[in-house]
Amino acid sequence: MANRATNSTVRALADIPEYPMQRAAGCPFDPSPAQRNLAQEGLVPKIRLCDGSTPWLVTRYHDQRALLADPRISADISHPNFPNQTAGLRSAGIPTEPSSPWTTPSTHGCAAW
Repeated sequence: MANRATNSTVRALADIPEYPMQRAAGCPFDPSPAQRNLAQEGLVPKIRLCDGSTPWLVTRYHDQRALLADPRISADISHPNFPNQTAGLRSAGIPTEPSSPWTTPSTHGCAAW
């Protein structure tokens, strides 16, 4: 039984797409075709960052608004689960800047709005 659970866990981890995703030629600000498909399908999938962490990718506007209004969500860059942009920053213990101009390490979600 444990072997079956391990196999399904490994398979599930292998199915998590790498991020950033390959972009199509054209405007560098357009989302990748894979990311666009996820948004059109209404999915909120896990992705794999270069540091090995697997945060959720929230692509649709109304999902992002709901997420930012949730008090359980934090932009605290000192939190150990905050997704750094590179593996080097994480291993060096160097926090990245907050991902939103309306938040600081002491505010959560959209409390500053």
